[in-house]
Amino acid sequence: MNPPAYDDKRGLAVAALVLGILGLMLGSFICSLLGVIFGASARKSSRSGMAIAGLVLGVIGIPWAIFFKIVTLGCGLITF
Repeated sequence: MNPPAYDDKRGLAVAALVLGILGLMLGSFICSLLGVIFGASARKSSRSGMAIAGLVLGVIGIPWAIFFKIVTLGCGLITF
């Protein structure tokens, strides 16, 4: 008996979704960017809803992260 084939793109779709959510919640540019990269990679092979959701959340998260950094720097909440 052969074991079921492992779908590698499903893992990328889950990673894209998790990173997209983290990017929005934390205002993290890196998480959002990785969510976009993983979502686009997973979407090429399959039309997974998780891949599309991760891609969309990452695209929304990138400008949100930039806005978040500008506001926090302007208010003096964080410094370099």
